Amino acid sequence: MKKIKNSNNWLIVSLILFLIFICSAISVVILIFRAPNIIRTPNYDNDFEEKKVITENIDITGIDIIDVKCEVGEIDIEKYSGEDVSIEYTANEDAKVELQKANGILTIDVMYGKMFKLNLDILQSNNVMLKIKIPESYTKDITVDNNMGDMYAKGKFTNAKLISDLGDIESEMDVDYLEVDISAGDSKISGKVNSSRVESSYGEIYFKPSLGEKGEHTLKADVGDIFLELAPDSDVTVEARTALGDIKNQFDFTNIIKDERKDLASKFLASNKKGQNRIVLKSDTGDINIK
Repeated sequence: MKKIKNSNNWLIVSLILFLIFICSAISVVILIFRAPNIIRTPNYDNDFEEKKVITENIDITGIDIIDVKCEVGEIDIEKYSGEDVSIEYTANEDAKVELQKANGILTIDVMYGKMFKLNLDILQSNNVMLKIKIPESYTKDITVDNNMGDMYAKGKFTNAKLISDLGDIESEMDVDYLEVDISAGDSKISGKVNSSRVESSYGEIYFKPSLGEKGEHTLKADVGDIFLELAPDSDVTVEARTALGDIKNQFDFTNIIKDERKDLASKFLASNKKGQNRIVLKSDTGDINIK
C-alpha cells in the first residue's frame, strides 16, 4: 500500500510539473504576440534616445467607460479635483498617445514607438511613466490593459478591469466589481470591493478588502501563494483549496467546516457570522494563507 501511495504522489507531482511547463509556454507566446516589439535584435542607437513628455487633456462629458491601452510603462491612475482626464506619458521621441471618444467610450491608446533591446530593468532605467488623473466626479467604468510595467490604481469606480502581461498590479480602488488578470506578476488588492475576480498565471495574490454586505470573490493562482487578510468582524464564508501546497489559517472563524490534507492537496471551508460574503481561493501550486 505504501508503494502505491508513493506512486500516486509522484504521479500528481509529474502532472503538476507538466501543467507548469504548459503554462510557461503559453505565457511566452502571450508575451511575444502582445508585445512583439519588446523582444527583438538589440538596436543600440535607440537605447539612449532623448525622452519626451506627452501631455493631453480631454473632456469627460458623456463618457461611461474609460479604456486605457499601454504598450510599455509604469502606470499611475488617481482621482483629482479637475474636470478633464489628464494624461502625461514620459517615453522616447517617437512615442504617441491617441485619444478617441465614441459611443460613450474614451479610448486612450499609448504607444512607446521604437523599442530598445530586451532589458528586465528597462522601465526603471528609462523612466517610462504613464500618469492618468481622472475627475473625482467620474465614478463609472474603467479598463486598463498594460503589456509591460507595474500598475497602481486608486479611486472610486463602478466596475474596474486591470490587465497586465508582465508587471505587478496594486489596486486601492473602491468598486462594485473588480477584475484583475496577470500573466506574470504579483497583485495587491485593498479598498472597498463588493465583488471581484483576481487571476494570476505566475505571481502572488494579496487580498485585503473592505467587504460589502454581500458579494462573491474568486482568487486563483496557477503558480503562486495567496494571502487573504480579513477584518475581525467580517461576515464571510471562505473556501480554499490547493493541489500542491498548504493552507494556513490564523483567522478566528465562528465555524470551521473542513480543514483537511490528502496526499499533496489541501482543502478548507469555514464561515464567520452569517457568511454573507463568499470568497473562493484556488492555487494549483502554492500555499494559501488566511488571517
